[in-house]
Amino acid sequence: MLLAGAVGRSGLAAARSLSRRGVSFVAVGHEPKGMVAASRHVGRYVEAPSAEDDPQAFLDVVIEICAKGDVRLVIPVLDATLAVCSEDRERLPEGTTLAVPDAEAVRNVLDKRLNLETARRLDVRCPAEFALESFDQIPELIDRIGFPMVLKNPGWGSDGSRPASAFKWQIAKDERGLRTLLAEHSAGGRFPVCQELVEGIVTNLCCFVVDGEIVAAQQYRSLRRLAWAGVAVLREIVASDPRLVEQAERLLAELRWDGVAHVAFVVRPSDGTTWYMETNGRFWGSIETSIATGWDFPYWQYRYFAHGAAPAPPPSAIGRRSCWHFGDLQLLQRRLRGIEPPVPPGPGTRRAIADYLSGFAPGVRSDVFRLDDPLPDLVEHWEWIRGGVAKRLRQRTA
Repeated sequence: MLLAGAVGRSGLAAARSLSRRGVSFVAVGHEPKGMVAASRHVGRYVEAPSAEDDPQAFLDVVIEICAKGDVRLVIPVLDATLAVCSEDRERLPEGTTLAVPDAEAVRNVLDKRLNLETARRLDVRCPAEFALESFDQIPELIDRIGFPMVLKNPGWGSDGSRPASAFKWQIAKDERGLRTLLAEHSAGGRFPVCQELVEGIVTNLCCFVVDGEIVAAQQYRSLRRLAWAGVAVLREIVASDPRLVEQAERLLAELRWDGVAHVAFVVRPSDGTTWYMETNGRFWGSIETSIATGWDFPYWQYRYFAHGAAPAPPPSAIGRRSCWHFGDLQLLQRRLRGIEPPVPPGPGTRRAIADYLSGFAPGVRSDVFRLDDPLPDLVEHWEWIRGGVAKRLRQRTA
C-alpha cells in the first residue's frame, strides 16, 4: 500500500502504526529529510513534489509507484493529497483502491464553506457567519459579526480551487486588522470564512464511519492550544458526549461517509452550548493519542478499505493525556513574547513555564518521541533550530 503525503505527525503516526502491524507500505511525501523519512519504521520513502504546489506532478509520482509496485491501496494523509487523489481517482491503475469516500463527500469536507452550509441545513449549530464576496461589503460584515472576528481558511473549493494561503485561522480585533488580513488571505477573490468568535473548550470527535454510520467515536478536549496553527498541543481523552456524536453522525450520514473522520466542536462550559467547527476527512495531527489507547485508526483504515473489515474498538481510555512537545515549546515561546493567546489576557511567565513542564508529567504520552525511534523528534527540533539560526543570520546581514 501507499501513504500519500506522509509528512508531519499524522504521517509519522500512520507509518508507525502500519509498521507495527506488519503492513508493507511506501511513504510518499515532499520533505526529503523530515521526521517521517527519518523514522526506522519507514522502509521506503519517496520524495515527490508538494500536492498543494504541484498537484499533477505529485499525482504522477503516486501513479508511477502504484503501477510499478503493484500497489493495491492508497491512503491520503493530508488535505491536499486527499483533494488531488480524490478528483483524479480514475487515473489510478486498475486494481488500486483509494481509501476515501466518493468524490462529492470529499469535496464537502474540504470546502469549509460548503460543509458549514450543510451543517446549518441539518440544524447543527454553527457560529454566525457572513459570506463576504467583495471588499465593499466590509462595513456590512462588521455590522453583522462585530469584533473580535474569526477568519478561517476556506479550504479546497468544491470547484477544485486551491486555498489562497496556508493559514488555519486568525482573529481580527478591529477594522484595520480585518482589512490587513483580508488583503493577505483573499488572493484570486476567494475570501476567508468570516465568523463570530465563540468561546469555549475545543472538543474533538475521532470517528470511524461505515456508510454514514459511526461505529467508533473517541472524544478528546484541548487543554492547551497553539492558536495560530489551530492545534491542540496538550489534550485529554474524555467520555463521548451523546449530543456531539448525534450531530456528527447527522453530518456524516448525509455525506454517506466512509473511513476516518475528525469532527471538531467548541463547547461552552457554563451552559453546554455547542458550535460545530469542521470535519477533517483524513488523519489528524494528534492521532497518536488514539493509537496509544488501542484506537488504531490508520490500521482500521487499511483493514476497512483493503479487506472490508469494520473496527471493533476497545473501551476508551478516559483521562489519558498526550502532548506535542515541539508545538508546546513554540507555544511557550509565543507566550513569553506576549503574542499568544490572540485574545488577552494570557498567562504570566511563571504560569507559562509551569504549563510547558506539565507536558512532561508521568503518564503524558509524547506524540513524536519514542525511545526505540528517536530520530523523528530530533529532526523536528533540529529543523526549527536551524531555521531560527538562519533567520537571525539573514537579519544581521540585511
